[in-house]
Amino acid sequence: MTEQLAKCILCNKISPLTVEHIIPDALDGKLIFNCLCKDCNSKLGEKVDTQLTNYGPIKIIRATHGITGKTGKIPLLLPTIMYDQNGRKFRLFQDEGKLVARSLPSPIVQSEEEGKITLRWSCDSSDKETIKKRLDKATKKYGPKITNTDLVERTFDNLLLEGSITLDTKFPVLPFLKIAYEFLFLSFPDCENWLNTQEMRQALLANDESLARKFVLLCGFEKAPYFCHFLSFSQGIPPKLSEKRSPTSLFCNVTLFGQISCLVFLGDPGRFLENLENHAYLQLLDPQLSTNLGLPRSR
Repeated sequence: MTEQLAKCILCNKISPLTVEHIIPDALDGKLIFNCLCKDCNSKLGEKVDTQLTNYGPIKIIRATHGITGKTGKIPLLLPTIMYDQNGRKFRLFQDEGKLVARSLPSPIVQSEEEGKITLRWSCDSSDKETIKKRLDKATKKYGPKITNTDLVERTFDNLLLEGSITLDTKFPVLPFLKIAYEFLFLSFPDCENWLNTQEMRQALLANDESLARKFVLLCGFEKAPYFCHFLSFSQGIPPKLSEKRSPTSLFCNVTLFGQISCLVFLGDPGRFLENLENHAYLQLLDPQLSTNLGLPRSR
């Protein structure tokens, strides 16, 4: 069977196209589109989609609603490394939906007499296999001084663990541009005939957040009555539906989980904002827009 070749919507190369999740499958995105070559698909997954899956509010939503990723695991809203009151280190992980703490083997210098060193390890039974590797590393550190090693297996009950976690709260503009860009090509396959997509493509290829901010506007949070993803197009500001898509005033509304939303400008911001009424309206909604778009503030 001959493999079908077509133009990748990102790099414009003619190659076999792969299945792309417009909204990442880690967010339970169901909308797929054969539109990217293998290299671009991998690049967007590693450089762009991960910005969305690592976004703090998205992690909280996924953990709260039990939304698994490719690994089948729910995000853990706890630090993976924690310590007990005695300073022993533990790793947290999920095992069949349960939260489990494992002590991490670390050598304690038990004695150091007459140039000889005895090391003692406390570990879980599952770590026995790794002790030899750790002993090899210790030997490189201490040299031939090591004469004896004791392996002590321990079970810890009623642990009181402490740790801290940092969630990324910087709004991920590139993933929202990527979603709108792919949805544009899915909805309007001929869009390149009437819309200049060069800068959007450049922002995604170069992972250029500052350029992406030229298109991703009015980011924020809302509480919709539905818990789902929502994509739609609107014409102009205020949003108006129109059968005719104008290259100067086409917007894509992207809402994830009915809670995180933004407006993505798919037209030419400069041409759209030549209309002072449009400029003033956007400025009223978000005073930072002129700075993002590289335009003077309206007066």
